[in-house]
Amino acid sequence: MWPWPGGDSWDASAADGALNTANKVAISLRHIVNDVSIVQAEGKPADVLVREAERLDADVIVVGNRRVQGPGRFLGAIATSVAHHAPCDVSIAKTT
Repeated sequence: MWPWPGGDSWDASAADGALNTANKVAISLRHIVNDVSIVQAEGKPADVLVREAERLDADVIVVGNRRVQGPGRFLGAIATSVAHHAPCDVSIAKTT
């Protein structure tokens, strides 16, 4: 696990697990959405989501609220950053 500027961290060993999970989710969504694709990208999660939404001319970004803790935090740092910088609508899915 390496610290990432801004408080995020990146775990290189988690990359394979994340790709496996992304593939499973994409497969499960293909009966609802025709153009599901998976992209592996480096960088802060919020920055990557916003950049990919711009590249794909996305209509919406769906981001979870996982790891949001304590009554004082309405949204996590990633969801908040995406909501502030997204070029499209943002949906925050309750995942906790």
